[in-house]
Amino acid sequence: MTRRVVAALMLLPAATALAGTGPAYALDPMANEEGGGYGSSASYLLTSSTTPGGQGSSANYTARTGFAGQLGAVQGITLSAPLANLAEGQSLQLAAQMLFDDGTSVTLPPGDLAWEITSGPLSAISPTGVATAAIVYQDAPAIVRATHGGFSDDFALTVLNSDPDNYGSYAGDALPDLWQIQYFGLNSPKGGRDDDFDGDRVSNLFEFSNGSDPANNNSGAAPLRISGNHLLSPGTPLVEYLPAPNVSDYRVLYIRRKDTAAARFQYTPQFSRDLLAWPNATTPLTVIADDGSFEVVSVRFPVLIGGRRSSVKAFRLNLNIAAP
Repeated sequence: MTRRVVAALMLLPAATALAGTGPAYALDPMANEEGGGYGSSASYLLTSSTTPGGQGSSANYTARTGFAGQLGAVQGITLSAPLANLAEGQSLQLAAQMLFDDGTSVTLPPGDLAWEITSGPLSAISPTGVATAAIVYQDAPAIVRATHGGFSDDFALTVLNSDPDNYGSYAGDALPDLWQIQYFGLNSPKGGRDDDFDGDRVSNLFEFSNGSDPANNNSGAAPLRISGNHLLSPGTPLVEYLPAPNVSDYRVLYIRRKDTAAARFQYTPQFSRDLLAWPNATTPLTVIADDGSFEVVSVRFPVLIGGRRSSVKAFRLNLNIAAP
């Protein structure tokens, strides 16, 4: 006797899609249509689908779903930083991204790259991409390079001269480092403010204060020259005799910088009758010439010095540097 076994296949209606929910998200995991269901929260939006093209995104990533895996060809790396300028002595964190052929990118951990200084005044670049600027005497460009997986990129930045008086042996002497390097070179032993680089018995500080050339011994020691209200050439103070009816009038002409406040210079004309006491001038100061950067000041010899008349009258210009 033969038995027949009949297998029955029962088709059941499709189950209703189940949804997962929580305080921060809503997700339909059983969605199976072309458009795909989506899940969302305050931090992300995820669209899922069984067909290619589903996409999840946030401020930090973009990911495609619907594939067994996402494939992309690396096109290179690119470096970035919050700023393109870096003050001398300060540090800046650089970042790196890996670029793919579909226009997407991922952030690389800075420690995964090899960093180096290609050029410019940077004192260090750390293994994690922190660049530190050296001390400079003027704004200067610098370049950092990073390499990862056979790809490299350069990042250009500018090191800013934030302090004009802090470079090498010229630091803190009240003279701009750039001016000293222009005339004396880097860290010259005769380039300090009290030195006399050109041997004309005029200090570098005084030559800066009156606009003469500290590297030319024919410049600082000669008296200044004017024509009308024009300064022809800088130099040491000049005594002039100006005859007038019933009076003999002597005056002294000297040069001072127009940026005295920025330079922190204080010019004080003084007179003496015995070369011992030097009271400050009490006669008016008059500007008689100006070349845009320097001005020529006129001050008359006083009739009385220290309350007394004297046939001997000497002049000197006292130059002080105010505290920063």
